[in-house]
Amino acid sequence: MDIFPAVDLKGGRCVRLRQGRMDAVDVYGDDPVAIAGRWAADGSAWLHLVDLDGAVDGRPVNREIIGRILDRVKVKIQVGGGIRTLEQMAGYLDQGAARVIVGTSVIEQPDFIRQAVARFPGRVVVSLDAKGDELYVDGWTRSSGRRVADVARQLADAGVTQLILTDIQRDGMLRGINLERLRETAAALPLPIIIAGGVTSLDDLVALRQVPGVNGAIIGKALYTGSIDLKAALDCVKGRVAQ
Repeated sequence: MDIFPAVDLKGGRCVRLRQGRMDAVDVYGDDPVAIAGRWAADGSAWLHLVDLDGAVDGRPVNREIIGRILDRVKVKIQVGGGIRTLEQMAGYLDQGAARVIVGTSVIEQPDFIRQAVARFPGRVVVSLDAKGDELYVDGWTRSSGRRVADVARQLADAGVTQLILTDIQRDGMLRGINLERLRETAAALPLPIIIAGGVTSLDDLVALRQVPGVNGAIIGKALYTGSIDLKAALDCVKGRVAQ
């Protein structure tokens, strides 16, 4: 299982949101490049980099900062936030991103996601945001009226090979993962998932390692507050801590 330290950008700063609310922001630094470099120096093989302003505006906003991170931080980086076109995907991938992340806007554009995965095989990740088994859209503000598993099957048919699943109610709250719900959801999904939302302790990571279908965990606020030490987390998912 891979660990993905989260570097979320808003107004050029590194922040974390609570339950995805743009008005509930904790700022953790004015130098996102240095913060990304710190997680890489601590041994992470991946970073999860999101342009929050871009996600709201529907276009890349913090592109210059993202470019500097891609240029200077030599680990694998998945980039999301405001990516709506094949040209934007190509731009980030050409700059050095390992993967690009698209959100629930692709649900209404099945032809677009098919084109994307055909042009960039293995390098497109779709992020699904859920309350229970219900998929939410428009920045987590509106229910789509669809079940996560149904949408995941549609995406698998289109050629998607990796999903990110965010537990909206746990994200940024330091309350731990909802393990029972996660087991049920993972069992119903046809694709491997990276978990986001609620990862608060090494115990959460130990539990996630036992859930079939989970191949990654995004950790945000717990790293920034010190609830989880990144080096300890990396050891944990490699089985180097006592279970």
